Amino acid sequence: MEEEVGLELAMEEDTSKWFPRSNSAREVRDRLVAFALDKGVDLQYNQRITRLQRESSSGMWYCESEGGEQYRAPRVVVAMGGKSFPAVGTDGKGYQLAQELGHTIRPVYPALTPLTGPHPGGNQLAGVSLNVGVTAEAGPSGQLRTDAHRTGFLFTHRGYSGPSILDLSHHAVIDIEGLREAADGTRTTAITVNWCDMSEESWRGLFLSALAKGGSATRLVSNMLGERMPHRLALALCEEAGVAHQRMADLTKDKREQLIGLLTQYRLPYTGHQGYKKAEVTGGGVSLEEVKWETLESGIEANRGLFFCGEVLDCFGRIGGFNFYWAWVTGRLAGMSAASARLSSPSS
Repeated sequence: MEEEVGLELAMEEDTSKWFPRSNSAREVRDRLVAFALDKGVDLQYNQRITRLQRESSSGMWYCESEGGEQYRAPRVVVAMGGKSFPAVGTDGKGYQLAQELGHTIRPVYPALTPLTGPHPGGNQLAGVSLNVGVTAEAGPSGQLRTDAHRTGFLFTHRGYSGPSILDLSHHAVIDIEGLREAADGTRTTAITVNWCDMSEESWRGLFLSALAKGGSATRLVSNMLGERMPHRLALALCEEAGVAHQRMADLTKDKREQLIGLLTQYRLPYTGHQGYKKAEVTGGGVSLEEVKWETLESGIEANRGLFFCGEVLDCFGRIGGFNFYWAWVTGRLAGMSAASARLSSPSS
């Protein structure tokens, strides 16, 4: 029979997600720790496991820490996280241990991390935020398209962030790190931004409508755009198109089309990323093909009794709580599977 830790939850109406009523991550931690201690769990702090090996004769697992402490257990769950947020001790050691035990490790990289690069028009737009549409294109001809599920965009001092960018930034990281290449050896990933999430035809209609109004024809193009986006961004886009000081009436068709292209299909000029320090999750990891999905136990015969969960596995999701969900669900499954398996003989 399952027991509860006594954490009171409340649903967030906008997202239909459940959170602690206290809105405190510390309460979640404290209640889980208290529950574990009440059940007799022995918590060993500041122990970094550096060696993991299964004794073939007994089927027991042998663990050794950096300080020389040794542990033996019939079952082991590897829940060591990835490499993101290194300040809390995540250094990718789980990948190394799994690889030493014969598992395939898919290329590891920082995912859901801010990107670096110049702002439109060469301006400094740090702090400017708006809702946009972001699309990532990959593949030899850009035929693989993925749209961001979130719309928030933020200019930072170093480049770009916000939910929309984090949602798709792993495509840029894969490009930058050379983890996906076309047949001819070139990387073809691109990220484009639709600054107001409006179609080209909608913009053309707005320009023509403005010209049809006598007074609007004398307005600066940047001022017209500034009614639909932050004015600093509007001016920067106009500067990039070379129409920063032009009036609506003086805007040629070619310049108008160039500007509409920048408004709807702005190719984000990313030059780098902010790495694991800012990444919300790590991409890559232990190949899922080598893990039993029913229990998350290693599928390698010599590793019976070894389980994996969370970020150490080659799986991550978009932002919005999905990676936490993956951690909780796989942690629960791996833990319950290991506890159940422990009831049988070591060799079974």
